Amino acid sequence: MASPGSIFSAAGSRNLFNYRKTLLTCALRQNAVTGAVTYCSRPAVEFESQQEHERQSQDDPPQEQHTADVKSSVLRAALDFVPEHGWTRQAIAAGAESLGLSSVSHGLFPSGSVDLITFFYLSCNEELERYLATVPQRQQQRGQNTNSAFIRDAILQRILLIAPHKDTWPQAMGKMALPTNAPIAFANLGELLNIIWYYAGDRSVDMSWYTKRLALATLYQSTELVFVQDHTPEFTQTTEFLDRRIKHFAAFDSCTAQISQAASTAKDVAVSGFATLKNMLGMNTR
Repeated sequence: MASPGSIFSAAGSRNLFNYRKTLLTCALRQNAVTGAVTYCSRPAVEFESQQEHERQSQDDPPQEQHTADVKSSVLRAALDFVPEHGWTRQAIAAGAESLGLSSVSHGLFPSGSVDLITFFYLSCNEELERYLATVPQRQQQRGQNTNSAFIRDAILQRILLIAPHKDTWPQAMGKMALPTNAPIAFANLGELLNIIWYYAGDRSVDMSWYTKRLALATLYQSTELVFVQDHTPEFTQTTEFLDRRIKHFAAFDSCTAQISQAASTAKDVAVSGFATLKNMLGMNTR
């Protein structure tokens, strides 16, 4: 796995501001009448490929592309100042100054610290996606093909990407928990859940799509809470917690699969039974 710091290199990275705009557009749908916010049925990673983002970037007007590049550069630089200033506008201003820009460049970010947190979160998601793309091959070599082993590995790798900013991450979590930031936090987490389930092989389009993501969100966020309080060597407290919880998760996933299979079987039986009844009553219209 690449070192956590390598995910912020400029070479080969996506334009995260364009990606965030696309993510918030595609991942969320708000009902104009009820105000309810729901996910699209298609996982974001299924149609948001890196090549598609590159094409979108190429199609953007030069001025917009330049502005987006500047924003990404400033936020990437700002991460170096998070240990000193936290997830604040001060960190963004310091990052801009380190690039030779005016400190008032933080005005490019209307959401301030939320933009910085989102940039880091989506960068970690991107690194995890690259990692998971190689996991099936390694698992096959080890003879580990279980879904629970894959989920455990994915969550642990994603959690460890926070390690460079572990001390200040509770501040970021608190900011994203505010009601005004909930839609963005929801979309960021939703993208992470879609990535993990997509590479785990899930292509469900029934109610299990929601239950699986709810269960995974609970597992990930509870592990994240343990991690930010973990001061043990090699984060053993976190891994032990995850190992315990993954057993319950595996049981839940198995139960969900059985319910989905039972529902499908019941539907087939009902259709078959109705057709038989029509034949018995002479209602077949052939």
